[in-house]
Amino acid sequence: MDRGKYFVINRGRQYGKTTTLMVLAEYLKDDYIFCDGLSDDEFRQFCR
Repeated sequence: MDRGKYFVINRGRQYGKTTTLMVLAEYLKDDYIFCDGLSDDEFRQFCR
């Protein structure tokens, strides 16, 4: 994330995607701002 990169989690139902992201957000919360549920326009405003 520090390098401006991203990753994709692409799995079917019941594979722990949400749990993985919740754990990751908790782990990174002291170093990053976690934005959940922003629309595209809200995200663009936030990133200015």
